[in-house]
Amino acid sequence: MMQVTKPPGGRASTLLVNIPDVQDLYMSYMSFLKNGGLFLVTTKTLNLGEDFQLGSEVLLFLTLPNSQERMPVAGEVVWFTPFGADGGRVPGIGIQFHEKNDAAHNKIQGLLAGQDKSTNPNYTM
Repeated sequence: MMQVTKPPGGRASTLLVNIPDVQDLYMSYMSFLKNGGLFLVTTKTLNLGEDFQLGSEVLLFLTLPNSQERMPVAGEVVWFTPFGADGGRVPGIGIQFHEKNDAAHNKIQGLLAGQDKSTNPNYTM
């Protein structure tokens, strides 16, 4: 399961995001956004909806499956699903990457090769 945490003593707009496996990446990746993006699941202990509004700037330190590298990726909150949303949707926030971060984009695309045309549902669609 994806782990989203706030760094100790870090800025409120900084999140550490660890995606341990390709299935979690598939569920979270928002390929339909310009430059791509990620949907970060909210939990009762880390309610991202309380900390971030639509338009909030966010700096992610992203760790992808099979990697120890933390890649900095700047973005903006463009999606919000609250607790108790219709249809049992997973609560969380969607972050659109500001720029096409070639390192992150290439690694994500490589990990998702063959899955991006899947009809399996994800967190947002």
